[in-house]
Order: sequence, then structure tokens, then C-alpha cells
Amino acid sequence: MAVAVSPLSIRDTPSHVGAVSDHINALFSPRMILLSRHARSLQADRGGKLKWGSRQTTKTGTGIGCRLTTDKCHVFYNHVAQAGSEEFGNIIDKLSDKNAFRVVNSGQLDQKTISTNEQRVLGSFLTRQPCGTIFNRPIHYVNFKALDVKPPIWINMIRNPIDRLVSRFYHLYPGFDKAEVPRLFDKCVRKAMAEAPTSLASRACLMPTIQLAYFCGQHPDCFVDPLMTYDEPTRVNLLTKMRQRAEYNVLNRYLAVGLFEKLEKFMRLLQAMLPEYFKGASALWKAQKEPVLKRYPHPTNETMTRLEDYYQQEMLFYRFVEDLFYIKGNACGVLEMSKARKNLTSAITI
Repeated sequence: MAVAVSPLSIRDTPSHVGAVSDHINALFSPRMILLSRHARSLQADRGGKLKWGSRQTTKTGTGIGCRLTTDKCHVFYNHVAQAGSEEFGNIIDKLSDKNAFRVVNSGQLDQKTISTNEQRVLGSFLTRQPCGTIFNRPIHYVNFKALDVKPPIWINMIRNPIDRLVSRFYHLYPGFDKAEVPRLFDKCVRKAMAEAPTSLASRACLMPTIQLAYFCGQHPDCFVDPLMTYDEPTRVNLLTKMRQRAEYNVLNRYLAVGLFEKLEKFMRLLQAMLPEYFKGASALWKAQKEPVLKRYPHPTNETMTRLEDYYQQEMLFYRFVEDLFYIKGNACGVLEMSKARKNLTSAITI
């Protein structure tokens, strides 16, 4: 069993480095790691040349479009909960056998913010792993470069914020999506909006962890609980800063961020950008019986308006990621953009 150490209980002093190291080793101990079923050589391809090394020549895109990298040693998928992580993680695991790479799935699911010392030790752990490794852990983005640690390639996937809320609600309360239970989610939202954000109703049907946090990172600006009691101007200001930092990271520090609603297209994009890992992903997805998105009662227009207003910054972030996804997909030749979308996305530049 992993040792449970709160990130807030470890001070950023050299005397605690050993404790942090033990904690990270526990999180990624053999019992907490699921590796591909077959051990394979990860350093060389059939021609004997480095498969994952930084000397490999690749197609290079321009601008913020098909921005491919020549250093594909490590990939970090800091997956967002309830945004297709199970489906995407299953594909990665299957591809690891097909494409001969290693998968490290952390058993630590709750600790998403970590201290500076923990970030350093985690970075050291990552860089010691063999080339050709994908790390899968739900953690907020870590700026390893600021710690003088070589950063991995970052990828992720998000979901429409309102659909994510509805899915979470009916996941927590199975059976309440039946026709004989009318509009339970809508009633919950009305009650939550009328009460304090910290009420049980708010925690039941509003999302305490927003997707922004996964991309904003470990900076103090990112430690914002959307359900805490703030006056509205303060709340909007805090979430705006959070969104701006998240958008900067997505634009400059992530190779690609996909959409759960466009999962198959995201796989095609990754095939173009990281073929060493994702070659055959789209075909593999199509060959299996695609899981159908569960259909839940759609919120009323009144509920939609309330939620879109309450999660305004989250909705703005989703649209930003959606636009960037289409720009990169179009530049890589795997997605087409309508003229209207091209006009909408023309303002996004480096």
C-alpha cells in the first residue's frame, strides 16, 4: 500500500527530501504500477537506430499548428477525471503492446497538488525511466523546466463542462436518470444556487474540481475552489487568473489537448504527432465496440443558463481548447475546419 503523505505536511527544506523520495517511490512502487504485459526493448527500433532519441528527424509544422517534437522520450498524460480518461487509458494500454512502449499508471488518484520538493523528486523519477514511457496520473500540471528538470511531452483531454457535471451527478446517484424521477439534476442546481456554495446540495450537483486546475498547475493562483464562499467579483477575478494561466500552459507547454466528444479525432491527431506511441490508435478504437456515451436527461434551458454563467471561465477555457484542437488538427492534415471556424480561430497566435 502506498504511504499517504499530504503535500501540505512536507516542507520545502532539504531535511525532508528523503521523506518525499520515499513517498514518490511508494506511489510508483511495483505494486502501484501497471506495466505493459510484455517486456520489450525500448531503446532501438528494427533498424537498430534510436527510436525515442532527440536526434530523430520528424516532420515539423509551423506556428501553433502541427508542432511536432523530435524528443519523444517521455509522455505525461495528467488525465482529467470524468473526461474520457478510462476509455483513453485503455487504448494507451493496448497500444503499449502493439507499439512496444511502456505505460506507468500511478495508483495515486487523489493527490493532485504537490510541494516543490515533491515536484523535484517526481521529475527525477521521470527522467530516470527508459525512453518510450507514457505516465498516466491525474495530477495538476507541473512546470519541471522551472525546476531545472527536463520536462516530458504533455498531453490531455477535456470534456464539455456542463456534460461533465451531469455525468458526475448521475454517476454519484445511479438510477436517478430514470423517467420516473423527473428533473432531479435541475432541482439540485436550483437548490444549490439558492444556498451557500459550500452546502451539501452544491457539492452534490456542482463540480468541486474544475478542469482548469489540471492545466493551471501548481502555482498559488491555481489553488481556487469554485465552491468556496467568495464575493462574486473576487471569485470571477480568481477564476479569470486561473483560466489565463491554464490557457498559457495549453498553448505553450502541451503538445496536444483533445476533446472527449472528439475522441477518435484526437487519436488521429496523436497518430500524426506521436506515431511512435499512437500508430494504429484510430483503427484500434474503431475495431472495438465503441462505448456509447450514456444519455442522461438533458438539463432545462434555465439550468443550462445558470450553469454556463456560474462556470463562465470553465466554458471559455473549453472553447479555447476546442479552437486550438481544430487548428492543430487542420495543420497536421487530420481535421478540416469550416470557414466560420477559421475566422473564429484566427485570433489565436503564439
